[in-house]
Amino acid sequence: MADEPKEPQVKFRHMEEEKWHEVRAIELPTGRVAVREKWLEFSAKCLSLVARWDPGMMIHKHGHNSEHVLYVISGSMHCGDVECTPGMHITLEQGASFGPFIAGSEGVELFEVMMGDPRSFPADNEGFDKLLTEKGAKRLPNPPIELDRPLETSAPGTAPPRELVEQAKKVGARRKKIVKGEAGFFMNRSQLPAGYRVPPHHHNHGEMLIVLDGGCTFDDDFGSAGTNDTVVIPARNRYGFTCGPDGMEFLTIRLGDATTEL
Repeated sequence: MADEPKEPQVKFRHMEEEKWHEVRAIELPTGRVAVREKWLEFSAKCLSLVARWDPGMMIHKHGHNSEHVLYVISGSMHCGDVECTPGMHITLEQGASFGPFIAGSEGVELFEVMMGDPRSFPADNEGFDKLLTEKGAKRLPNPPIELDRPLETSAPGTAPPRELVEQAKKVGARRKKIVKGEAGFFMNRSQLPAGYRVPPHHHNHGEMLIVLDGGCTFDDDFGSAGTNDTVVIPARNRYGFTCGPDGMEFLTIRLGDATTEL
């Protein structure tokens, strides 16, 4: 028998009962600054959050894979050439980009809603690097995100891993299991062609990626990895990447036979 349709629900969540998650950080001449968020709704349909930016925090020009609105609660920031003060509402249509952002001297507090896939894409990395240099700042890796409750991360219609495997075979991507549980270790050796795209996903075990040859660029301004680099990714930390012009050959080491979820 088919499952009964789920009844629409009314959900209540108070901001003061939620945990702050640090999601981005940079280094200024005066010290480290960051963005922290409290997620009030996080599902395949909607992400709503309250964000607090430290004074001087900067984020690159970018867009999102969904409609996105921001409302300035307190403080101020610049979005490109526009100064955004309390009461300012910004609508970002899907596919458009905005920024770069610079928080004011008192920082800024925002309320944001994304109606669908909240993942971002960079729009002007070269321009942001120039801005960082002018401000004497430098990029820092995105902080690892600890999830204190499961999130709905697979949108309806997302291709299952089996289809991704078939697609990978067609373009020449290869993976071989080298260690299969001996002493508790699991290790794969993978070869991906130039420009190959691994979509955002997560595993139920932490993992270590060791790049043997080539390299890739991670989504969401996480950074890049090249030959002999090692990247540690915590369990349930969602990530995706695109291989560079030489493709990428790498080892994946885990302490469990991990599942994969998009």
